[in-house]
Amino acid sequence: MTFFDHVNRIKRLHNLIRMKSTGSPKDLADRMAVSRSTLFRHLDDLRSMGAPIAYEKDRQTYYYEEPFDLKL
Repeated sequence: MTFFDHVNRIKRLHNLIRMKSTGSPKDLADRMAVSRSTLFRHLDDLRSMGAPIAYEKDRQTYYYEEPFDLKL
């Protein structure tokens, strides 16, 4: 995977989280065509940039606990 592919995946993940339309981790990994472990690494990458990511079990979606603007 190139640097630009990684950046594009992070942007896509950010947009899905912002819209609260990720689904479960398995669904999200499938949607992004990555493994669950890769998905969790991408989530960790966003968290390392200060993203306040949480998961809502009832709605089965990731979301931002407070507004977060991704700047790359």
